[in-house]
Amino acid sequence: MSKWLRFIIFLLVLGLGKAHHMIRVVILAAMGLAGLWMLHTLAQDFNKIYNNVQQHQQHPASDISKFLAKRSISNSSSYSLTHLNETSEHSQIDWERILTRDPVGCARSFVCQLAATNPKDILSEESIILYLIQSSSQKETWASKQLRKALKYGQQATTPVQCRNRYRYCPYSSRTMISLLRFFGET
Repeated sequence: MSKWLRFIIFLLVLGLGKAHHMIRVVILAAMGLAGLWMLHTLAQDFNKIYNNVQQHQQHPASDISKFLAKRSISNSSSYSLTHLNETSEHSQIDWERILTRDPVGCARSFVCQLAATNPKDILSEESIILYLIQSSSQKETWASKQLRKALKYGQQATTPVQCRNRYRYCPYSSRTMISLLRFFGET
């Protein structure tokens, strides 16, 4: 075999080896961008609903967190929750769109982690999101069933880490996703 032929074969093998790693990088980058886009969409919907609540609320938004800081909100009956429910009916989150465009399951992981979080450690934004998710999951759609599964698993889990293990393709914790929601919600 000639020297040139060996050199060309060597370059082909080297190129294939490098291309294999490049394909992994491209797939990982695409999945990361898809996850960020999904969080951006969720942040826009959340921001729309949250601003409606603040505009129609007589009390500051921190008063809402007193009523929404429970894992199970069904037994709370207050003006703020009633008003939040009335306001949220006007601007619904399109869960079908979010979940179908979330191939790695970050939205489901987020829901599960929120449900698994100790009620004492939950942030006010998280409690509002959890309330909106619980009210959205009452419908009989594909997305509502997915949300109910994530909520149920989160309520049965003892820590949010169990949810991250179940939805292992999503690289983000609930705190990271809340930070991203705040960031995208402000822009």
